[in-house]
Amino acid sequence: MFNKTVKISLATIFLFSLAGCGENDNDNNNNNFSITGSVPGTLIEAFGENGSYYKSVSSDNGTDRHPFSIALKPGVAYYLFMTVNENSATESITTPIMFSNNGVQSYRFTAKSGATADLGYLPLHITRTAAGGDDADNDGVLDVHHKIATSELTLLSTPSTVTTWDHDNDGIHNQYDKDYTKSNDDSDGDGLPDHVDVNVNNDEDHSNRFDKRFDKDDDGYLDEDRDHDGYYDDDKDRDGYHDDDNDKDGYHDDDNDKDGYHDEDKDHDGVNDNDGSYSKVKSIITAINGALITVNVTRSEHSAIPLGSLVIDASNAYFEHTDLASLSVGNDIKIKGIYNATTKQLAAYKIEKKH
Repeated sequence: MFNKTVKISLATIFLFSLAGCGENDNDNNNNNFSITGSVPGTLIEAFGENGSYYKSVSSDNGTDRHPFSIALKPGVAYYLFMTVNENSATESITTPIMFSNNGVQSYRFTAKSGATADLGYLPLHITRTAAGGDDADNDGVLDVHHKIATSELTLLSTPSTVTTWDHDNDGIHNQYDKDYTKSNDDSDGDGLPDHVDVNVNNDEDHSNRFDKRFDKDDDGYLDEDRDHDGYYDDDKDRDGYHDDDNDKDGYHDDDNDKDGYHDEDKDHDGVNDNDGSYSKVKSIITAINGALITVNVTRSEHSAIPLGSLVIDASNAYFEHTDLASLSVGNDIKIKGIYNATTKQLAAYKIEKKH
């Protein structure tokens, strides 16, 4: 019934607030995906890698199989936990959930908008005695994941090293890892400093959204967190602040108008406009192969990039007015990125589609 834990973890995420009995509420149901099923009277919680938090409580329908539904926002990586007897200090049992699909298994997941993953009935342990060896230290948090097969969720990779959300890489999210000691600036104990945590206290009625000024594409991650690890890209010491934010006020030190960006970053893409390491091109798409986009460059602001055919690596790009899946041959796009003269490729930092 239960599978040994796989090493878990990774970067940051994003959800909607949950509440109620049986299903959760949020601010934009039309864009969500849902997880449904039935359990023996259970609290269902999802933790996003951006600090977001959702919860739902199964509905008591008079049987031993209580239905539940929880709605989450696409594009963010989540971890799912289910707790039976959640109000008992001695008999609460929290089960981490792992999903499998076609031989791949992971406890990190997301899904496309509108998807519904029906997990069926989950026969969770309802007493610590029944949990037995699955909870060796009898702390109420199972040491193994409950494995469920589903094809409706997108399973994400599980890193082999410690991450923001799993401080010791034992496969248990910090939120339920009794070995984790939170820092003073980590109010909810998830591993993310409060300054980059979208929901610092795991409030269930929270919108789980960053300020739109700093998350323009509304993907649940700060725009200056391109690798989605929960920190600003220039936060090398992982303290939750930009490395050039010496007074720790949440802004770059050269951000005098306090709009969240360098004063020389007029297009608000996280890069100083006078940073010579970045190139800008205008182009038309001629082919798309996964995250590699071939374009015909019609204008270049970098002398090393000639007009004509150029390959764009969009795997880590921030998209404005579009996304990778929505691009097609013939689209007129503007690109900012770093040009590699050896590979003749432009690693895109920002891609903007012309309206």
